[in-house]
Amino acid sequence: MADCDSDMTAAQPAKSTAVGIVRNVTDQLTCPVCYQLYKNPRYLSCYHSYCEECLVKIQTETTITCPECRKVTKLHERGIKELQNNFFIARLVDELAFNKKVKENSPHCDQCVRDKPVEVFCFDCVLFLCGYCHGHHQYDKLCYNHNIIPLSEIPDDIVLQPKPSTLQCREHENELKYYCETCKELVCLYCTTKKHSTHKHDTINKLISKHRERLNKVFDPVDGMIGDLVKERQRINTMLEESEAQNQKTITLIDDYYENMYKKLQLQRDLLKKKLNDALQQSTKIFQTCLEQINCIQAQFESILELNNSLSDASSQEVLLVENEMITRMNELSEQYNVWRSKPVDPSDVRFVPNEDISFPQFGQVFAVSNCSPYNSEITNFPRYALVGGHIGFIVVVKDCHGYLCYSEGSDQIVVGVKSTRGEKISVPQLTDNHDGTYTGAFVVQQVGKVTASVTIKGHHVKGSPHEITVGKDYTTFSQVNKVVKLGHPWGIAFGKQGTWAFTDCTNSCVYVFSSDHLMRTFSGSGETKLYNPCGIVFDNDNHLYVADCCNHTVKKFDIYGNCLLHFSSDMQHFDNPLGIAIHDDKVYVTSNGCLMVFDTDGQFCHTIGSGILSTTPYDVVVSCNNCLLVADCGHNCVFTFTLDGKYIRKFGAQESEGTSNGQLKGPHGITVDNNSFVLVVDYNHCVSIFDQDGSYRGSFGSYGSGDGQLKYPHGIAVSPDGSVFVSDYSNKRILIFSSK
Repeated sequence: MADCDSDMTAAQPAKSTAVGIVRNVTDQLTCPVCYQLYKNPRYLSCYHSYCEECLVKIQTETTITCPECRKVTKLHERGIKELQNNFFIARLVDELAFNKKVKENSPHCDQCVRDKPVEVFCFDCVLFLCGYCHGHHQYDKLCYNHNIIPLSEIPDDIVLQPKPSTLQCREHENELKYYCETCKELVCLYCTTKKHSTHKHDTINKLISKHRERLNKVFDPVDGMIGDLVKERQRINTMLEESEAQNQKTITLIDDYYENMYKKLQLQRDLLKKKLNDALQQSTKIFQTCLEQINCIQAQFESILELNNSLSDASSQEVLLVENEMITRMNELSEQYNVWRSKPVDPSDVRFVPNEDISFPQFGQVFAVSNCSPYNSEITNFPRYALVGGHIGFIVVVKDCHGYLCYSEGSDQIVVGVKSTRGEKISVPQLTDNHDGTYTGAFVVQQVGKVTASVTIKGHHVKGSPHEITVGKDYTTFSQVNKVVKLGHPWGIAFGKQGTWAFTDCTNSCVYVFSSDHLMRTFSGSGETKLYNPCGIVFDNDNHLYVADCCNHTVKKFDIYGNCLLHFSSDMQHFDNPLGIAIHDDKVYVTSNGCLMVFDTDGQFCHTIGSGILSTTPYDVVVSCNNCLLVADCGHNCVFTFTLDGKYIRKFGAQESEGTSNGQLKGPHGITVDNNSFVLVVDYNHCVSIFDQDGSYRGSFGSYGSGDGQLKYPHGIAVSPDGSVFVSDYSNKRILIFSSK
């Protein structure tokens, strides 16, 4: 407690109304947009500051482009309010206001309680003194040699700093005198004994030296980096001058060549000059773009360096408030600097090649010479998903170091490959030269799983490479269709462990349990646990069955022998006709009237998902391979996608017009996902529609009828471990099993 008491004593606010002096600050306090003193200044991500009102004027919907360095700052939910306040500039503005007040209204003496006018200011003690206290002050042994000046003689370019206000804990209203290194935040004494009691923390006075040293160490290389940028700008300016000189020589060469030609050649000469001028403008634009990039990086370095230098006058709390953000920004700038260093600007020139055959109507060519760059080249049109045996196309766009299409020197350096996850080469893409700097490629994959396609130039990957593609099974063709015929109307289908699978019969209110193709048992519960119109069904990790008991408004849990282990009643959870059910990570997801209800596996209610988005008839739900919830919404004729915590992502399959166009669902009832993330949906189009995880339509199979492979109002669907597709053919009162090739 002794240490705490001493810290608290040391931190008591001084009685002085001023604690320091800053010279010539006015230039630093003018907003570059409104040219007025800053009002509530805020940082952009480049660390240039502007008034909050000015930022409102120049912002777009989600971004702000810095008027000085053109760096784009992305805004979040609260917009400009989430940008960091520039408390350094705000403090200087306060200092100017304080100084003006001092000069207009003489302050009170800091040494006594007499109501006497202040006559002098002691720069060493930072005190305002009346005449009486001035006399005692100058004869004090400790103060006789202090720098004291009459108040009327303080120069206008000197600004007296007001004592900065101390930061206080929002929760306890105590001064923030401690720093928690575990949480990276300022805390008060009471916080250290409660929320942060087990964390690593200490007083600011003890920690500030280490953190200042850490901050300074990060900024040590900045001067060298700025020096490199200055040298590179000079080098590019020299290359620009040489390029212009070379262009002048080329013009002279062209003029000399055509001086011996007749007037009929003048049109050709003017055309060549125009092409040369276009090439010069392109070359100049390239160098100017490089210079703008250098200026942008340098401006950002200088901005953050200036801010870091200003920290020498900042309070400890202020340093700690911006330390992590500044270090993060410094790391981003260093990475940007390193990327710039890795892409040196190549000199380019313009050449004239005469054609000695004067009978040919074209007498020469003007063209730019440059090398292709893997860093600017890119691969486009690569899909994320494809089906076995399907055509996978892509385009390679080759560019030079300046970002322009580069045709003549890139084709023989492009290497394209397709490999499996084990690194085996599984396909040889065909590449077609389009003779314009682009190349069209295509390949076919004959195996299910993930493959990696890559495109390299000079041994380096281009943008978009390597690219992973998920290849799914082609469900549109089958070797055979088997049938499981039972009375009643089958609805939900589910697969468990060790070859077990089950389906619900809503008409007979029972569950059928199979082992492979052998019927093990049928059960319907008894007493309070008796089933009444069961619909959705799912196995958990213990091979127990959860059944959505629609007309009883409950969910029941059974073992595979038909013993009821648990049921959630509508009286407790307010179910309304539960239809679909899924389990993931000890959570049970149940479709109900207008929402998706979430429970733990013991039947305790957690929360709802999709209220206000889903219709009154969401029929089925499944958890995808990338941990998203897919809901087959019969009322909206589409599939909705949510995160596991309920955030809406997208919808797909919605009908845009009457009819049954490919990929447009009609009353979807059942939904499942295979091992390669492809989504299979059954609906009242009497077929199975296939989508990838992005919602793109990939095909369908099945048609209306009662024959082999035909469906009539299918309700449920599931994919077995061996890849067969099980569909509950509701109106035909059977289960169809589609075995793929």
